[in-house]
Amino acid sequence: MTLQLNLQTPAKPFVTGGPMPIGLDLRNTGDAPVDVPASTEPSEFEYLLLSEDGSKTIQSLSYESKMISKGEVQRMQGETQPLAPGKFMIYADDLGALAVRPIAPGKYQLQALYRMPGNILVRSNRVPIQVIASRAAATVEGLDFRRAYLNAYEFQREGDGRFTLRKWTSSTDNLAQGQFQPLPMAAPANIPASVAMAIEVEHGDLGVWRWLAWTSGSQVQAEVTRAIDVKYPTSALATGLAEAELFESGYQFADGHGLFLLTGRGQSGRRIRLLRLSADDEAAPKFLDVALPAMPDSPARATFYSRPADPQDEAGKSAHQLALCWVLRSGAAYGFVMARIDPETGGVIEPPRTVFSSNRSVVAYAIPAVVRKELADSFALLLAPAREGDPYTRLTLDVHDTTRREEWDLPRFEGPAPVERWILPSADTGNAPVLAVSGHRLWLARRGGAWQDTRQDVAGATSPIRLWTLPNGQFWCTWFDREQGYRVCRVA
Repeated sequence: MTLQLNLQTPAKPFVTGGPMPIGLDLRNTGDAPVDVPASTEPSEFEYLLLSEDGSKTIQSLSYESKMISKGEVQRMQGETQPLAPGKFMIYADDLGALAVRPIAPGKYQLQALYRMPGNILVRSNRVPIQVIASRAAATVEGLDFRRAYLNAYEFQREGDGRFTLRKWTSSTDNLAQGQFQPLPMAAPANIPASVAMAIEVEHGDLGVWRWLAWTSGSQVQAEVTRAIDVKYPTSALATGLAEAELFESGYQFADGHGLFLLTGRGQSGRRIRLLRLSADDEAAPKFLDVALPAMPDSPARATFYSRPADPQDEAGKSAHQLALCWVLRSGAAYGFVMARIDPETGGVIEPPRTVFSSNRSVVAYAIPAVVRKELADSFALLLAPAREGDPYTRLTLDVHDTTRREEWDLPRFEGPAPVERWILPSADTGNAPVLAVSGHRLWLARRGGAWQDTRQDVAGATSPIRLWTLPNGQFWCTWFDREQGYRVCRVA
């Protein structure tokens, strides 16, 4: 053997789902030059992830297997260069970038492999590694249907008490094949009370640009996150609200500006405010009051009706609207209430009105983050049984015409324990399932079918469990887990 391969890893544990930098060197121990990789772009090395005692191969990782998992079968060949006798080449690689899905927390051994011409295999030394779950203190997730990306953010608490920010990005074509990227930021002194990320409502050439905002007490901060850095960070802004809380989704526009909604207690009771953020260092953030005649006592959610300006109309203006939605109980009746707001001014376009009412309680509801004129979508509500022994009913209201409704009864649930919570999909299609959490597991039902045990354990969930409707018709769940880190799994 004329080559010797040495593997080095950091002493501290890797955090699952994030970068896993490793170092290698190839030494020519022979008496003639040998061709070796000129770089690790793409990686020419393979890696064996072994059990802690080294007796079992957990998985094999390589650039080629990662590309095959994405459906890309044509391999990009890396360049080589001659390595003289007695010389060595140093390489840096990222194990996390080669994993088909994030490596689960645990203790392992790792070995690197290099295939010389003639399929001669060079094996490195084995080194122990440890993978741990992140210590997520605050999180937010969002599916940007226009860009076909899933993004998740976590404020991670470090051992010294500091907070760092990590951003997950994955394509809806390969939802599990994402990776967290640490981002530089002015770390908050306290755990964020709420976090919101922006969804694109107008087509713009913004790349991976994404507004992010978070609150602490009566203050809010925001910044634009990009691939590996941030831009336009604000200072801590006084909201004028006690216990300020962000609505989960914000919005961003073709010119790069962002919009977020906040709620909290003002001097005269509960208020809702808009925060407009400019992609301009010279323009100050602007707060606008939402002028509803009466504020909802129950938590409200928002959906953005995207109505961009007609490009053929020189004087045309966008006709965007914000719809605030909430469930209102009045005596024995429950109503689904909607009010329409001008996102430019906070003015009321349409005052609150009840678009659906029932004497059955609403145990869960879901609304799309963004509504587009050309796409069908629905508001979804889950109604409790009218009487003991009756079924739960899922009701959908067309987002473009709430008088158009469909409903179907869920099958009787006979799981291991009473249902702890219900989960509705992010977008409602004809075959969209409903999820129930029972016995720390996820159960799934579709129209006309029985309940199925997905065998997904959610006992360690530290965030809401999301059910995403993907453009390809698949349904995936995500959540942050104290033991396993960020979980991404297909359920239907």
